Amino acid sequence: MPRNSFTLTARYWNPSRLLLSVQGRFIGRQFDDDQNQFLLNRLYTMDAEVGRALGNNVEIFAAAENLTAQRYQVARTLILNLGPPILYRFGMHFPAEEKS
Repeated sequence: MPRNSFTLTARYWNPSRLLLSVQGRFIGRQFDDDQNQFLLNRLYTMDAEVGRALGNNVEIFAAAENLTAQRYQVARTLILNLGPPILYRFGMHFPAEEKS
């Protein structure tokens, strides 16, 4: 576990119009193993999402993760593994109907 970890999220949500969300994450240095031999570097990433309701049970969205395009370390045990660069995704949500 890292000693320092921070997340900041700003979100605007008006169900009849728009969802807009921006999130920043900082994770401090941490070890990849239980003997504290493989140190992972700290990292900072930003994500964003925009969406809109099309009706009572349909929402569309588009999102981008790691907008800073930082190639951060996710593992170092035996082989150095890096997190993904910028990822984009889009799709539709079908929220369940609320029951009274």
